[in-house]
Amino acid sequence: MNPLLAAFDATSYAVLGLLVCLLAGMISLEKRQRLAQRRIERKLDALLQHQGVELPCPLSPEVQKLSRDSGQKIAAIRLHREQTGLSLAEAKAELEEYGG
Repeated sequence: MNPLLAAFDATSYAVLGLLVCLLAGMISLEKRQRLAQRRIERKLDALLQHQGVELPCPLSPEVQKLSRDSGQKIAAIRLHREQTGLSLAEAKAELEEYGG
C-alpha cells in the first residue's frame, strides 16, 4: 500500500469527501447565482427598452472622444480609470461596451 494513503484513516477520508462535496456545492450555487443575475439583467434591459428609457453613457465626453480614435484606446482607458477609480479590466469593459 502507498505510504501516503496509509497515513489516512476512515475519518480522514470522510472529512476529505465532505470538503469536496461542500466545494462542489459552493461552485454550483455561484453558477446558479450568476445565471439568475443575467436573467434579471436581460429582463431589466427589456423593460427599459419597452419604456423607451435611454441610460446615460458612463463615459465622459473626453473619454468618448479618445475612444473613437483607434490610436488613443489606451489613453481613453487610462483617463476613464482616473475619472472613475475603476480597475483596468472594468474600465476596458466599459469602453468596449460603449463601442470603442
